[in-house]
Amino acid sequence: MRLFLIALASALAGTAAALVVLYVSSYALAAPEGPNTTDLQGFAVLTFVPALLLCLLLYAPALLWLSRRRRSCEPSAFYTLVAAFVLNAPVFIVLLVALLRGGMFFGPSEALLFVAAFAVAGATFGRSFVWWCRRKTREG
Repeated sequence: MRLFLIALASALAGTAAALVVLYVSSYALAAPEGPNTTDLQGFAVLTFVPALLLCLLLYAPALLWLSRRRRSCEPSAFYTLVAAFVLNAPVFIVLLVALLRGGMFFGPSEALLFVAAFAVAGATFGRSFVWWCRRKTREG
């Protein structure tokens, strides 16, 4: 149950990072107004759902396997970086391929938004996983 809550909090952190990038990029481009409600709702759904699925279906099993294989949850930076970058490598490659196909799906700023969201979700999940693993080791 705690691992599910960690996944939920990580997906929310990734979504919050995406919304921050959305605001910063819109104001950095000197847009007269910030993102509208439709943009916020669209990006919130498009980042939260995949981030939650990644946390539950990719990060959790991979980090559980890694912690069993290494027989510990140390060092914490290792798990954070693995979840943020190594496990997200296929997602980053898919985003890059979609971007190189001529911006058929989205532009460079949207790709940066998704990269930031998934990297933050992965890093948050990796660090929280170490906390959960240490606590589980102490309890039992």
